[in-house]
Amino acid sequence: MAIVKQVTLVQVDATNNHNKFYKVELDDAGTLTKSWGRVGAQGSTKVEPNSSEIAFEHAVSAKMKRGYKPVNGDMASQQLQASAHKDILKDQARKNLAKHADPVLHELISRLAEANRHAIQLASGEKITFTSDNVATTALGPVTSQAISQAKDLLQKIYDEANNDTYERAELISDYLTLIPQQVGGRRGWHKHFVTTQKQFDSQSELLNMLEAAINTANANISESEINFRYKISLASDEITAEISKRYEKSKNAHHQDAKHLKVKRVYVLEDGINGEVAIENAKAFKTRNIQKVWHGSPVHNIFNILRIGLANVGTETVKQNAGAMFGPGIYGSVDSTKAVRYSMGLWGQSGRTRGSVFMFAAEFAMGWELRPTVRSDYTKVGKKDPATGKIYRSINVRPNTIPGCFNQESIVRNAYQVRLNYLVELH
Repeated sequence: MAIVKQVTLVQVDATNNHNKFYKVELDDAGTLTKSWGRVGAQGSTKVEPNSSEIAFEHAVSAKMKRGYKPVNGDMASQQLQASAHKDILKDQARKNLAKHADPVLHELISRLAEANRHAIQLASGEKITFTSDNVATTALGPVTSQAISQAKDLLQKIYDEANNDTYERAELISDYLTLIPQQVGGRRGWHKHFVTTQKQFDSQSELLNMLEAAINTANANISESEINFRYKISLASDEITAEISKRYEKSKNAHHQDAKHLKVKRVYVLEDGINGEVAIENAKAFKTRNIQKVWHGSPVHNIFNILRIGLANVGTETVKQNAGAMFGPGIYGSVDSTKAVRYSMGLWGQSGRTRGSVFMFAAEFAMGWELRPTVRSDYTKVGKKDPATGKIYRSINVRPNTIPGCFNQESIVRNAYQVRLNYLVELH
């Protein structure tokens, strides 16, 4: 039986402890199926044979009059039509890619997408899964780009009002969960603790970023030949792969139990295609004698954009400090391979054994005159003169156990032109 009409509605009211869904499906045999319950729960189902489109529309209309809204602000039936159209485009695109696209790049994008899907399913506790077409979906339907964009704005507003238990904040939470449905507390008052800490905000932000990356990499598989990548990517030789693998194993830190099981699976060579002012600044930075070989970790949902446009130029004042950025904004690396792996595993990966592939970079940092802090607040000195030598601090080199709570080596630079990404390393 084929579904001819489908819609999923949700009613979220944080103050009244509502987080309910109502799903209606009509198949080509005239069977109407209604499912309802609390988001994240199995719920109840009622099947009505010998039904009609009129009955379908009546069921949807009755719930919408009671305050239910379509998931993601759109009818799932429209999303199904869009998905079908997208499949036609994908089939045509794959034929074109077979003729024109770089097979190494094509395979890498597919592998990044696969790893990101694993990360999303782990992050959401299997509440977000993927269709056979690799469309991110919850039990309530597909997640759209528009929903993610709106959810990011709402999430920031929710966090900005973390200390204000107001009706307006509860409404923001209701709107957010309508866009990105997920299981929340079952007891009344759960909304008072929803995204009130930096860790909770970062967890939700990372989930949205992963979802966005899933959509971007899916789209890349459609129009890959039209996307300009900053790096030319090729598969490393067996000799280079063995060399990187040996360096990786040698630089493991025994304290990182959650990362030590990973092994090098593939290595990709990156040939940087920068030019203009950035290339000049990059060449100038690397004239220094203080070049450090490091590992740079980043969650898988960031890898695609890094390969496409490069690392973000962090600067000094304008970037908001992220969770775990102990020494302020910057591009972080480490001579300890497993320390960088932990950055790649992200907020979610640290809670358990990682499934699928993890990616990180083998890089070089142009450190210049480096600051070796003795207290965490020393990072504010970067960009300022060393009173002893008159030289300007260009980077931070944190030695293990020199600061309370810092057990790992960390290298931090503020500008992307101080970084060369030489290899992308896939671990499994």
